[in-house]
Amino acid sequence: MTTPPTEAAAVAVVYAIPVSIYLYRDLTWSTLSDVIWKSAQIAGVLMLLIFFATTLARLWTFEEVPQQIMAGLLAISSEPIILLLLINLMLIIIGMFMEDVSGILLGAPLLLPVAIQAGVDPIQFAAIMGVNLGMGLITPPTAPILYFAALIGRVGIGGMLAPTLVFVLFAYLPVVLITTFVPIVSLWLPTIVLGI
Repeated sequence: MTTPPTEAAAVAVVYAIPVSIYLYRDLTWSTLSDVIWKSAQIAGVLMLLIFFATTLARLWTFEEVPQQIMAGLLAISSEPIILLLLINLMLIIIGMFMEDVSGILLGAPLLLPVAIQAGVDPIQFAAIMGVNLGMGLITPPTAPILYFAALIGRVGIGGMLAPTLVFVLFAYLPVVLITTFVPIVSLWLPTIVLGI
């Protein structure tokens, strides 16, 4: 029997509260209400972002924006390699300015037709989206994951920026290119599990 993600998250929260209070002693019963309030604020903001991103994605679909983007990209080049590089560039830019859920909701309906036109399997496109949006989350100007890591590590953004850009250049960028141009990397597990 499998546990749905929502129930698993609820169990994890119920487990984490006493562990944080009694084992790690980072949380007290008096500060628990502040933690719950801040968590509710963050969840509320994320829900609003998801709502508006979904609404915008549907509006773009009704206005045939994906078809216009596909026509524009195909006007630049019909070569699959160029199309995939353009898709990667657009996804990194989307990832730089919004978090991953909104990026997926906005980018998937816009770029999936172009990816299919370039001969990319939808499962591989999902992997390409995940890797690119993840890279965008640590890339300036907004870099929300970088700011979050700076808060946790109590380090200034200036001290993190140079190592992060080295990491992006020598670690993340090769992963993006491998995921994009070597389909077996993202398709081997679905092939084994789903038999596709």
